[in-house]
Amino acid sequence: MVDRIRLVERALGTSILTQDIVIDEGLCVAARHRRCICSKCIDACPHGALVLEGRSVVCDELACTHCGACISACPTEAISSTLLSKKDILARFANSIEATERRPVLACSEALGALSAERRFANDRVVALPCLDRIDEALLLSALAMHAGEVSLVCGNCAECGTGCGAFERTLASVKGILQQAGLGEGVRFEVVREFPAHAFGVERAEAGESGEPSTERSTLSRRELLSGTKGRIAKAASDVADEVIVGSALHSIASQLGLLEPDSPIVASSRGQVSAWAIGALVEPLLSGEQLDDERAMHIASCRVDSRLFSLPQIDFGKCHSCHLCTTYCPTGALVKKSEGPKVLGFEIRQHLCCQCLACANICKIGALELKTSVRLSDVLLEKVRYQLYD
Repeated sequence: MVDRIRLVERALGTSILTQDIVIDEGLCVAARHRRCICSKCIDACPHGALVLEGRSVVCDELACTHCGACISACPTEAISSTLLSKKDILARFANSIEATERRPVLACSEALGALSAERRFANDRVVALPCLDRIDEALLLSALAMHAGEVSLVCGNCAECGTGCGAFERTLASVKGILQQAGLGEGVRFEVVREFPAHAFGVERAEAGESGEPSTERSTLSRRELLSGTKGRIAKAASDVADEVIVGSALHSIASQLGLLEPDSPIVASSRGQVSAWAIGALVEPLLSGEQLDDERAMHIASCRVDSRLFSLPQIDFGKCHSCHLCTTYCPTGALVKKSEGPKVLGFEIRQHLCCQCLACANICKIGALELKTSVRLSDVLLEKVRYQLYD
C-alpha cells in the first residue's frame, strides 16, 4: 500500500503519509449536542481509523490510509485533509477536462501502482487520488458542469487494495439517479474500468468514421470556457423570478483565477449541496435559454423532484412542537433558522438547499416534532428558495 501511495505522491508533488485528517468540531454533528448520534464517518472508514471519544471524533493516523471515504460520508463536511481540498480536486478536474478533450480520467493508487514504468500518464490528464472513495456527488456534478462528456474512473481491485472500500460506487449511483430524475443524463457517460483509456497517456483513440484514423482535432475550449456555466438562469423553469446560481466557495479560487468573478461577487458558504446545486444549475441553463430552449423540458425541470442525500426539507409538526428552538440553535448549516419580527418569533425559515440530512435537528428534538423529507423540488433548490412554517 505504501508503494502505491508514494506513486500518488509523485503525481501530486506532495506527501500523503505525513498529512493530517482535520476534524472541525464546530461542524461535526456528534460534537454539537449530546443527543446527536451521527457516526457516518466512523461507519464509512474501512480500517477503523476513526473512533468516538466522548463527543469528539478522533483519527488514528497510523491506521488511516487517507482513502477519503470519511470525507465523502460526512454530511456537514466537518472532515478535511490537508493534502487535497475540494477546490484542489476541482482544479485537477479542470486540467484533465481540457487536456483530454472533455474526457477526464480519475485513478486510484491501486490502479496507478499497476502501471508499468513505460506507461506513465501526463499529470494534467489524470486526476490522481489515493482512493476513488474520496469522490462525492459535488465533484462529479461539477465535472459535468465543466463540460465533461465522458468520465473514466480507473479502479484497482478494491478487495485486495487495503486503501479504500469501493464506496465511490454508491456515490456514482447517486449522481446517475439525480441526472435521471432531472432529465439531464443525455450525453453523459461514466465508465468504471480496470484499465486506463488510451487518452490518459496522450494517445487519442480512434474516432468512429470511414477512415478509422485517430482524431487529430484539438479542443478549442479555453480554461475560461470550461467554467463558463457558473451563472445559470432558470426563470422559465421556475415560472416566477430569475435568480442566479452562485458558484460555491469551493470553486472560488478557480473561478477568480479565470476571471469569472468580480472582486465583490457574492460567495455562498462551502457545502456539498451548494456546489452540487451550482453544478446542476450550470447543466440546466443551456436547456432553458437561447437556441436550445425547450418548453417541455423547462416544465419538467420546474416540477420534477429529486431524492438524494444532498438536499432535504425539514418539516415541523406544530401539534408537537414546544417552540424551544433547539433545532435552529444546533443546525450546523443554517438550513433551519428562526423567523422573527423584532422580539417576536413567528416560526421557522427553511432552506432546503442547505439541508444535508445530518439529522442534528431530528436528533435534538426529544418530542419527535421534526422530520426530514428527502424528496425536494429541483427548481426550489436551484433558486435557493426559503420556505416558511409559521405559528398560527
